[in-house]
Amino acid sequence: MRARCPNLAAGDPAHTRGRDTPATAGHRALRRCAAPRRLIAATLALSMLLLDQTIVSVALPAMQRSLGLDNVRLQWVVNGYLLALAVLVAPGGRIVDLLDWRRSIMAGAALFGAASLLCGLAPDADVLLAGRALQGVGAALMMPAAYASIPDVFPAAAHGRMLGTMSGIGTVCLSLGPLVGGAFTQLLDWRLIFFVNPPLCLVAIVILRRLQVRPAANPHRHADLRGAALLVAGLSAIVVALMQLRTWGATSPTTLGVAAAGVALLVLFVLAENRSRDPLLPPRLFRAPAFTGTVILVAVWSFAVLGVTVFAMLYVQLALGYGPIAAGVLMLPTVILSPPLSPLAGRWADRIGPRPLMLGGMAILTLGLAGMAGFAHLARYALMLPVFLLFGAGRVLGLTPANKLALDAVPPDEHGIASGVLLACREMGSTLGIAVLGSILVAVEDRRLTAHLAHVGLGTRGIEKSSLDGLLAGSARAQHALAALPPNLAQDLRLESASILADAFGVAMGAAALIALAALLFAFATTRPRPEAHLATSPELPPAD
Repeated sequence: MRARCPNLAAGDPAHTRGRDTPATAGHRALRRCAAPRRLIAATLALSMLLLDQTIVSVALPAMQRSLGLDNVRLQWVVNGYLLALAVLVAPGGRIVDLLDWRRSIMAGAALFGAASLLCGLAPDADVLLAGRALQGVGAALMMPAAYASIPDVFPAAAHGRMLGTMSGIGTVCLSLGPLVGGAFTQLLDWRLIFFVNPPLCLVAIVILRRLQVRPAANPHRHADLRGAALLVAGLSAIVVALMQLRTWGATSPTTLGVAAAGVALLVLFVLAENRSRDPLLPPRLFRAPAFTGTVILVAVWSFAVLGVTVFAMLYVQLALGYGPIAAGVLMLPTVILSPPLSPLAGRWADRIGPRPLMLGGMAILTLGLAGMAGFAHLARYALMLPVFLLFGAGRVLGLTPANKLALDAVPPDEHGIASGVLLACREMGSTLGIAVLGSILVAVEDRRLTAHLAHVGLGTRGIEKSSLDGLLAGSARAQHALAALPPNLAQDLRLESASILADAFGVAMGAAALIALAALLFAFATTRPRPEAHLATSPELPPAD
């Protein structure tokens, strides 16, 4: 195979900046013979990131039991990763511009693999949280690089098909995550879910090590370090304030001060971006109403999807009482439609236009969230199954058309940077989804549990609600607190805690449904077709999750 593949040096005219087209027969042949390996490496990188989202969520109760995590730190296991990814994915895209996608994936894979080992070997919660944050940094390098590989490997006419292929493979991993995570957690050990990643990272690095790629499109591009620093600091401060509401108190000076600092830093970020000659998130893109409306809808889509992925898994295990493997099977309806519907969504968007499919998909997702809110308190899976399927269909149908519609709203020469903005806003939505919905869930749990303890007189026995964190997961601290109670009261507290979690999950899903509905209405109003809309094809669409 190698003998038949031409070997173009970096100095070949086909690789020089300004003539970056597959014009020569040799360059076309090189792309054809290297394409499978490049696609495998890029898809492997994305698959690891998607697998990590669902494989970790099913193991959360086991982590809480093993490491003694309270409810807030349990959410940080998910959001530490998401926060690092959200705030660094846009700078990660700039790194791809300054280097190239191959080296970015290799660096990200090396860091992601090392961080996964750290998580798997973590002796305590602090090390686990540090490892999760480092995983997010590695993911921020790999994700934009994987998308950037498509234009380098395939001609423009094949971009959509290849992204559909990546999306289909990635969503299979997304679907398998609950099953794999459940099996490892229940039959072996939750730590093994992190040991899956290093071998995959090594395979990606080996595949890419000897591949030749085109030089970075603009190695001298200005890196907006000031904008990146302000975005990282501002978004981090807001997420920390939301996540720590329970610990610090909603009206405490610390919470209000950190939140105010975050808002101020984001305002400074917007002002800095307006003055930057090469901004991280170009304000000019948001002057197109269709782009703004679609980006907000995509962010809210991620807000809801990650909230369901994490908190529904806790609901199925802790409120309904299923084990990790059963929970993985029972959560499949939320993701199982992704592999067959992801490619179809792109084709349907080409036939009927992206706007109807995007709005219809978001409407279906909103109905699914509303159904979860309505049925969650009944704690019966038979009632949740139809709304899980409804949600699963909506999560697939709306995203790819939304990406296409957003890119159609900007000039063709800005598709690349618009794709980066879309990706960054998606990850920010995921981060805020865990923070906001987690805060709502914890607040409802705290209020209801406090009222129950007072009602049955357990407050006078020295039982504090903080000592009951992880009760349903079987944490050592909660078990010690229950051991001091009469058996009938201890059993009553277990049953009431499950009921409270079910109610809290319903309230959180109700809030998500309202936010999704608001985003749907905003997108409906701002994405109306305009005569001057750009109708070019979209070469760099992030695949659906």
